[in-house]
Amino acid sequence: MLNTDLHNPQVRKRMTIEDYQRNLRGVNDGADFSPEYLQALYDSIRKREIVMPEEHTGQLGFEFAWKELLARSRQSGELMIGNFDPFDKDMFKSVWKPIISAITYAFMTFDDDYIIERAIAGFRQCATLAGHYRLPEVFDFVVVSLSQATSLLSENNPTEVPVYPVVEVEGQSITVSSLAVSFGAHLKGQLAAVVLFNIMNGNGNAIREGWTQVFEILQNLFIHSLLPTRMLQMEDFLGGVSMIPLRGSSNQQSRPPPRSDGLLSTLSSYLMTPYSSTQEALVPSASDVDIENTLCALDCITTCRLEELYAQIMQLDLEPLIAAVRSLEALAYDRTVARLQHESDDLAHTFDTPIAPLDGPPRSLSYDPASVFLLEMMVSVVCQTPQHIEELWPIVFEHLSALLSSSTRYSVLLIERAVVSLLRICQILATKPMLRDQIYISFDLLGGLPPTVSNSVAEQTISGLVLVVQNHRSVISSQTEWNLVLALVRSTVSHLEAARTSFDLVQRLIADGPDHCVTTDNVSGLVAVLEDFATAAGIVVEAEQQHARRRPKSDSTSSAVIDRGRKAIDLLFEILKLLPTLGADLDERFHQLPLPILVALSRQSTSAALEVRHAALSQLSRAVLGPLVAPARARDADDLFTRVLHPLLDALLGAPRGAETTETRLRASVLLCKTFMRFRIGDDSGSAGVKSLWVQVLDYQDRLMAADASDQMSEAVPESLKNVILVMNAAGMLVPPPPSLEDTRDEWQKELWLATQERIEQFLPGFLLSVIPAPLLPPPAEEQHAPAPTSDAAPPSV
Repeated sequence: MLNTDLHNPQVRKRMTIEDYQRNLRGVNDGADFSPEYLQALYDSIRKREIVMPEEHTGQLGFEFAWKELLARSRQSGELMIGNFDPFDKDMFKSVWKPIISAITYAFMTFDDDYIIERAIAGFRQCATLAGHYRLPEVFDFVVVSLSQATSLLSENNPTEVPVYPVVEVEGQSITVSSLAVSFGAHLKGQLAAVVLFNIMNGNGNAIREGWTQVFEILQNLFIHSLLPTRMLQMEDFLGGVSMIPLRGSSNQQSRPPPRSDGLLSTLSSYLMTPYSSTQEALVPSASDVDIENTLCALDCITTCRLEELYAQIMQLDLEPLIAAVRSLEALAYDRTVARLQHESDDLAHTFDTPIAPLDGPPRSLSYDPASVFLLEMMVSVVCQTPQHIEELWPIVFEHLSALLSSSTRYSVLLIERAVVSLLRICQILATKPMLRDQIYISFDLLGGLPPTVSNSVAEQTISGLVLVVQNHRSVISSQTEWNLVLALVRSTVSHLEAARTSFDLVQRLIADGPDHCVTTDNVSGLVAVLEDFATAAGIVVEAEQQHARRRPKSDSTSSAVIDRGRKAIDLLFEILKLLPTLGADLDERFHQLPLPILVALSRQSTSAALEVRHAALSQLSRAVLGPLVAPARARDADDLFTRVLHPLLDALLGAPRGAETTETRLRASVLLCKTFMRFRIGDDSGSAGVKSLWVQVLDYQDRLMAADASDQMSEAVPESLKNVILVMNAAGMLVPPPPSLEDTRDEWQKELWLATQERIEQFLPGFLLSVIPAPLLPPPAEEQHAPAPTSDAAPPSV
């Protein structure tokens, strides 16, 4: 009560000592306190107000705390003054947030030069302390505060870059953008930017969450053409280094549906590059003031030494490096995956309205240069820090996988850069045995791209794949791994330019010598790739035949495709020649190794491309009739007919008439007969399957003569059959019945002769007996012993 009476400013009449003594009469157990005690108590409260704990604020609270500190100091030991800081870190941790907030407020609010100078010094000192004491949350708060003061952070993130005027200043092209003009006129923003990047240079390891604001600033500078040229580049497998375009081809709102013209549609799609721009908007003019402000902005950004900061990112410790890459991935995610999801949700909400369309193709995002810039920066950081690939790979792959899984929903250039990025990182993964499986997860992801997307990125895909295969061939060892690699090669066959690189790669893999890479694991994949090249040649010729009026002659492009198809046939035969050197049992693996090659040669023997057709049939004849193919089992030999020769003849029988078709039919007819003689006239000639197969041979010869009435066919078929019949007769298979009643032939010989005679008589009457005449009856016994007439004997009378 005395404390409130003496110190409350609202009490006008203060209590005196007499009043105080009067109020305390008789309260000391019926007696009074001594006057000396009450006087001392009164003087103490009058001189020092009693402050309750909830009142420890403001000046009163400070004075109370100070007095308490002085009182405690009297009871402590001797005061020691020394140059050490055991409590500095704890004190700084307690006060850094309000201090930085106050400095930021002063910097943003006051225009006095001295205050601004002191605020800048305060930022530097707080950053220095944060770096010294390893307090990333403090440094992040400084970075965020200064980033907001720069005015380089935009609340909205435009995906389409407006058309800004470009002027020439001292021989240099300057883009006068809205951000450049506003930033050049904002002195405090320039000061904040210089302070921000100067304190960041050399202190990157002290930053964690602050990287997000830094990269967002770099993103906005990129969009407004204010970054140094070196930071605008993207590495390429084809042209080395190129600039990131600010605009796409009409922003690529949608993808045209694929045409059905085969490789001709590939040519047209290849000529439609995503780097051209058809935007013809009016370019606004730039005033002298705008140009001057832009030059000021450029000078300020040069002072910020952004390239040095970018180079220092590669030297960061693991934890801040991961934080930097995660910040880049988060910003890239917002501009791609999150944006796609947002627009899809908006579109779904629109479809719920009565006027919404019932169906339609998925909507694609327009080209966003900032998403490419963020992707390139993120991948560049990862590629330049290979020692940390195990920690950074999951972050980057998550983003790349999200892009490639919805590749038709993004711009062509963004997907192309994602493919290049993935293959660049695969070259690093190939050096890490623990991450080898990630290479093939990436290849599988690329192999799953839709055909239209795969074709648009074919050149980059095969160029990156070639580097992985050539430089790290040892990482490809199993059949599954080879299948994934060769599946990517097959996806590029239909692309005019990429096919050249693909074929060169396959040629090097098959090249004869100690360095060839043909194994039992990749034979089937190589055969499939080579057959695709041969098929592409036939497709080109068919397309030219359909457009013969507009383009009667083959151009250089089709000639190159046909030449690759012909060489592919020769390479198929080279693989067949290498099979005996692979250490595999070809008799046991006939269906896995030699047979697929023969089937491919058989299919290409009916190609529309003349060069491919002739080469395939020639190599098929060499293979079947030479020493390379020798099936040890009868059922393997039967498969040679049912899966190789019979489909070939069926296709030729359905081919249009012409001199070239006749020639191919003749060669196939001869091959069929010779193959039968080689594989089915031998030790197992008495098997039940020979008669059926021989009748099929006769059926095909009959059908060939019926389908082609040319003189060449009429002469060649009987000649071929004559040779087969004579060989079968000499082998004791096809034996005519004896003239006597006693028939010494076995049942199988009888059945074979009757089946042969019955079938040949249907299209060549009397042919069998003309080749194998029936034996004559032997002369009587008396005639056999009658003396021969002498030369001078008289002639018999007539």
